[in-house]
Amino acid sequence: MKNMSRLFFIIIIIIINFSMIINPLETVNAAISGFKLWYNILVPALLPFFIVSDLMVSSGVMTVLGLLLEPVMRPLFHLPGCASLVVVMGFTSGYPVGAILTRRLYDDKMLNLEEAEHLISFTNNSSPLFIIGAVGIGMLSAPAYGYLLLISLYAANLLVGVLTRRRAAGNFSAPPASSVSIHMLRQTWKRSRPLNIGLIMGAAVKNSIKNILTVAGFVIFFSVITDMFIRWGWVQHFAFVLHRFLSILKLSENMIQAWGSGLLEITLGTQIAAACNDHTILARLIIISLILAFGGFSVLAQIMSITANTPVRFRGYFKARLLQMILSGIFTYGGYKLFFAPSTSYTFVFPREKLLYSFDVWHIALSCLILSLSVLIGIIIIRVILSINNRYF
Repeated sequence: MKNMSRLFFIIIIIIINFSMIINPLETVNAAISGFKLWYNILVPALLPFFIVSDLMVSSGVMTVLGLLLEPVMRPLFHLPGCASLVVVMGFTSGYPVGAILTRRLYDDKMLNLEEAEHLISFTNNSSPLFIIGAVGIGMLSAPAYGYLLLISLYAANLLVGVLTRRRAAGNFSAPPASSVSIHMLRQTWKRSRPLNIGLIMGAAVKNSIKNILTVAGFVIFFSVITDMFIRWGWVQHFAFVLHRFLSILKLSENMIQAWGSGLLEITLGTQIAAACNDHTILARLIIISLILAFGGFSVLAQIMSITANTPVRFRGYFKARLLQMILSGIFTYGGYKLFFAPSTSYTFVFPREKLLYSFDVWHIALSCLILSLSVLIGIIIIRVILSINNRYF
């Protein structure tokens, strides 16, 4: 089986290489498009989170955070308290921050294998920057639809984390709420590694640059592959076959093609789905939510590269993605029916040339970073208040 997989992979690589040779102009244009997406959106959206999250792990903050939030994370997700940073950063920063932090905690022996597999299955999301900025403002010309997609996707993913928590169940005994004292926090902090600011700052920047360049490689590579598949007609044939099987849904071949393209790379899939004016806005929103929930094989390849040389299995990740697709589609449908008039007809001209420049990327990225840190601080404050109440009242 392994030999067959290796042979299949080699054949695919040879075909891609041959296609790049005979279509050099199209390859360069697709690569340029992927590079612009990375440079204009992903760098400002991810690099600050990469650096801050690496600093929080290296400085020993995770040790204290894990002690504080153990009674909160265990009942909800069957995960240790240190996983709270992965949950918050994964939901406010986007792919592949959740996988990077999960790998870091697993390497530091703060997570076991089952916990790492469970955590990675629901903490890799499309970022608020991409959903609100690129999709809501750039593609749909309606920020309200971006917020609808954001709430639906994140609510579905949190529910996935709760529903699949049995996978991470083990023998654990979470400390009661009154057991965490200031003395315990001080002792835990003292046992942490000595803090060398210059060393951890340099390491954080180096690791973050390495990770952001890795993301660049995957985005550019899958942009080229997706463009090739469209030019070869593979996506169109895939859409034709799916259209026959899913005729009951009354979706056009263009919408099915958007879904198929989104399985490879989410940006192109959402672009095609947003431009399908032969469908209602509700149908487009549901298809976009399915594409964003799955994430595409481009994201999967990034996560596999991050977790390489670990025994992490991806069967649970696939099941979680399928479950989130179902839940996000339901939440999107319900949210639209609840907050938007069913009779509203919505037409627009898709501003393709303004997609990367129609919103303030740095402002949204920094706002998300501040939001993530505020959520962490809020959780800690609530946790301390509950501890004081249980201790004295």
